[in-house]
Amino acid sequence: MDVRKEQFYRIIDDLIDEGADVIKEVRRSGGGLRKRAQRLFPPKDGKSSTEIALESYGFSFDRTTPSVSELEDCWKITDSYEVVVDERMFSEILSIYNISPRELRVLCQEVKKDVIFDCLSSFVSETSPEQLSYSFIKEEFPHIRSYIINYFDKFQDFRDAFGIDYRLIFYNNPGKRWIYIYNGHEFERLLEKHLFGTRFAQVEYKDCRPDFIINGKWIDAKLSKSTALNRFDDTIDKYMKHTDGLTIIYAIDDEADCSEIDNVEFKHISDYYEVMRREAVTEFEDFIERVSAVKGGGVRK
Repeated sequence: MDVRKEQFYRIIDDLIDEGADVIKEVRRSGGGLRKRAQRLFPPKDGKSSTEIALESYGFSFDRTTPSVSELEDCWKITDSYEVVVDERMFSEILSIYNISPRELRVLCQEVKKDVIFDCLSSFVSETSPEQLSYSFIKEEFPHIRSYIINYFDKFQDFRDAFGIDYRLIFYNNPGKRWIYIYNGHEFERLLEKHLFGTRFAQVEYKDCRPDFIINGKWIDAKLSKSTALNRFDDTIDKYMKHTDGLTIIYAIDDEADCSEIDNVEFKHISDYYEVMRREAVTEFEDFIERVSAVKGGGVRK
């Protein structure tokens, strides 16, 4: 036997004794074993040097196409979360299997969807919550938007798949604004839990997303009356373009004057206590007391 081949086989023996993935080690791009295989076992009959080397040792290869994991390795996710071809791995797979570049591209396309899902998963886990809104993704990550559109039927399906609550957005603004926003969303969740349920919650209509639409009636939850009347909050003006009547349910009465707001009904949460269980009323009262300590103002209308 050729001494050099015998040395090659001994290395494989050692790898097997160590429990290593021999095939992976021999096929490793730029690795010493792969170079030995290319020198000792010239390609022939449509087989690569590494395949012939492994078969000469005793390995058997029934597959004529790359495995799913090998095809997925032909893609890589960039730092900007783009799924692109890994040219090095693509060339490596071509050198192992007797297929044309065109055939390999077709096979790679079949697994791209799974790689895109991994890409979206990385994007979500590594991105701040405030950057997961549709508008932000559309402007800053248009390729992510196209991935979402191609993978999911609706943007909400993307949120559901990764457990994204678009309402839980924390702001790094100074002061207590983020506390008010968080508690406002907590109030919405209590209304879902104890009063309206989730079936009619967060209904999208054109450029609006009322918290609830019950029997055609638009309902929006606000932490206080002044929250709805704040000049930076365009909820009332925007919603009234699409509905004849809007109900604002609030938790804290800070005595803001809403008497001149036409077709908008302001109702304190206590107006609904009679249709709730005692435990639900207690939960709302505890919430109002806790938030009032931070925001100030009365706890009843």
